Amino acid sequence: MIDGELQSRKELLTNYNGSYETYNKQNEEKLHLIVVVINNYDIFIQSMPRATERMNEFFRDAPKCGIIFVISSNESGGVSSRILSNFNHYILMQLADDGNYRSFTNCRRGLIPKKTKGRGICKLDPTNADSYCEFQTAFIDTEENEYKTIRNFAKRSVDYYKCKVKQ
Repeated sequence: MIDGELQSRKELLTNYNGSYETYNKQNEEKLHLIVVVINNYDIFIQSMPRATERMNEFFRDAPKCGIIFVISSNESGGVSSRILSNFNHYILMQLADDGNYRSFTNCRRGLIPKKTKGRGICKLDPTNADSYCEFQTAFIDTEENEYKTIRNFAKRSVDYYKCKVKQ
């Protein structure tokens, strides 16, 4: 499904220097941004190791075509450096080893989030090596209602923006 959409967009964008942004600036009918979320990428790749090369191609090529990926991993080494090189933004939640914050972010040594559930750090500006900040997350609902709340929000968003969602 992703491969077909990517190939279709590559063909469409050839006359626009291969750029999703250029296409949308020059056309009334806009291409929607597609967001693909892979939760526990490390487990996904362990169960499908032959997909590694193809996923690397997606991560590298798809953003130019308006398809972006959000991946998560429960292990600090769960995503190879080769794959990580395709991502500009990191959001780091609690890591077991404080030294991993520095290896992921290359930020100053003192930036380690407080040991509080939901605390993390993220990079604000990819062009500034020292633009990290600490943040706090919160639950959106009770654990048993989270999925329902997310689905309702997604439905309201689709209705508001009048777009289609592929699942």
